[in-house]
Amino acid sequence: MSSEKIKKTASVDDGALNLIVILLIACILIVVITGVYFIVSHANQPVNDDDKNDVAAGANGDLPFRVQIDTPSFVDNNCPIIESINSEYAIIVDATDSEILATRRGTQMIYPASMTKVMTLIVVVENLKSEAALNDVITISIPRGEHSGYGFEMDEKLTVEDLLYASILQSDGVACIELAKYIAGSEAQFVKLMNEKAAELGLGKSTLFQNCSGLHHNYHYSTPYDMAVIMAYAMENPLCAKVLTAIKYNPSDNFRPGQGSTFWHKFIHNHLDDGDIQPQNATIIAGKTGLTEKETSGHCIVSYAKGADGHYYVSVTAKAKSWSANVDDILYLFNAYVK
Repeated sequence: MSSEKIKKTASVDDGALNLIVILLIACILIVVITGVYFIVSHANQPVNDDDKNDVAAGANGDLPFRVQIDTPSFVDNNCPIIESINSEYAIIVDATDSEILATRRGTQMIYPASMTKVMTLIVVVENLKSEAALNDVITISIPRGEHSGYGFEMDEKLTVEDLLYASILQSDGVACIELAKYIAGSEAQFVKLMNEKAAELGLGKSTLFQNCSGLHHNYHYSTPYDMAVIMAYAMENPLCAKVLTAIKYNPSDNFRPGQGSTFWHKFIHNHLDDGDIQPQNATIIAGKTGLTEKETSGHCIVSYAKGADGHYYVSVTAKAKSWSANVDDILYLFNAYVK
């Protein structure tokens, strides 16, 4: 064999060897990246496998407060655009007829703030292991900071039921986080359940949660339409509806015994004067307020009303500049579109 042929053969062999080395390196990188992804994605899993199995058991109908509810959806039959209101975003729907009555940027992104807590309520209630679980006692382990709407202190004790009412009536973020840890082991794992529920309701493309209390995050968002779906769904669950419609709640003796504490519904008690302020043809029976910085969520409210016609209605208003302006918008929506 000539020296020239030998050189060509060696060159071919070196090229093949280099290709093999490159492929081996690529395979090793794929294995390493896959391993890192697996570790990171499972880092926040609850440490108790029994708890994870209990949460998953709800799919088999083993959880007492998980009831069969049709996913709400609302059709736009050339509905009018809402003009004369203070809120930048709004929608009103007839939940009985599954129809959008009027909208103003109703499918555009908003920061839901504490309206988030309606979804938190749903996920907690649907994943309670038993009716007796409502009486389980939880010790507050989170510093009050800016999270607590009521003012819970470290080491105070409340039942699961107490915390459900505190999260909605008092918009208490500490209550939400303690419930999240109780259900899923951590807030991060609980948020996964929230987003799974949003996907189950068909909202996965337009709603995303990053926490269970509604604290501002650039990627914690929803739409007025989606919040109407979440509220309508919650009101079909008897326990969720019981919590959302309560004007006040007296917590168990586990909490500050002998002090006669009361949780008041911030929306109905504070802004509707215990329900005395009402639209003409409907009665607002439930709702959840929300507020972060005005440049993000502004003042927002999702409210639920029963009309004089027997139908149920949901309104969502977002990014108003004050509570009074927001309440004016709600009254206007029900007066204008509920006949």
